[in-house]
Amino acid sequence: MSLSRTALRLLCLPVGLLAIGAGCVSLNSSDPSRRAAAFDALKVDKDYLAVLTTSPHHDLRIRAAQSVTNTASLIPFATGEGDIELRKIVIQRIDDQDAISRVALGDADPELRRIAIQRVRDQDALSKIALGDSVAGLRQLAVSQISQQARLASVFVESSDPAVQEYCLLKLENPGEINSKRVQVGIGRAFLTTTSMTVREAAFSKLTTRGAFFYPRSQRVIADLVLGASSEKIRSDAFGLLVDPAALLVVAMRSPRREVAEKAIRGLDTPDAYLQVARSAECSFARHLAFKMISRPDHFEALALYANDPFIRAAAVATLPNSTALQKALNDPHPKVREAAAKRQQQFNP
Repeated sequence: MSLSRTALRLLCLPVGLLAIGAGCVSLNSSDPSRRAAAFDALKVDKDYLAVLTTSPHHDLRIRAAQSVTNTASLIPFATGEGDIELRKIVIQRIDDQDAISRVALGDADPELRRIAIQRVRDQDALSKIALGDSVAGLRQLAVSQISQQARLASVFVESSDPAVQEYCLLKLENPGEINSKRVQVGIGRAFLTTTSMTVREAAFSKLTTRGAFFYPRSQRVIADLVLGASSEKIRSDAFGLLVDPAALLVVAMRSPRREVAEKAIRGLDTPDAYLQVARSAECSFARHLAFKMISRPDHFEALALYANDPFIRAAAVATLPNSTALQKALNDPHPKVREAAAKRQQQFNP
């Protein structure tokens, strides 16, 4: 059972006075070297506690906190509004989980909380910190200390912090927790709402209710995975789940990778989709492949006038009738298009 600071002060004060009154080098000297020499003469915890409790000198209190062998007697100094540096030393030395948890959960100083969190073993306290600390880094630190899978699952479901969710997802390994309905709902929600690609990848790999992937909103998120996931396996698995034409169009338009864009284009089935890809897809191969699927005259005209790629414009010009669009193409800023327009016009005016 630990003593209060007041009790320690009353107990230890006579010892400090005895050391001073006996003619020893004074612990209260204004000379730091004389104080240090006086402190060096102390040998037992009772004297160290006397210094810790009564000395007005910061340097001696620090040394006393470092010298006490019975660390349980330091517990009263862990909490409160005392010397921050002293409290850091105390928190690192004591093993009383109640005192450490109180600091970790509620101390005003974030550095003290950080030191305490690293020493907390209580899973309930760590969960509360992960969900409620005002400092993002400390919330993540608390998650790193959580070892119970059930706690990780609860924090994941309750947290709105993407970094905390990510950490929980990465640490969740127990199928029983991962596959529970509440966690699967939370994973599905994170999959749809997070802006973090890392969280999205982790959610994708652990979302076992695959039917959730086939809603239109989910399909757009899957398209983002196809385009941006760091893992080739995730990109490949995600593409295998793409069935929505709008999501396939996103991939066809934005993928810089020829093989991915081609597979997406092969999955499209509307002339308007081919027109969009041919007009402004990021991948040159995708633009030209989509152009080969164009058959409507009005689409050729649109491409001749508005396609981003001058080679697509030139190819479209070669199909135009003798029209206003052809006349406009004669003034195109790119020489390749003007050349194609001139050749096409000659066909109508030999």
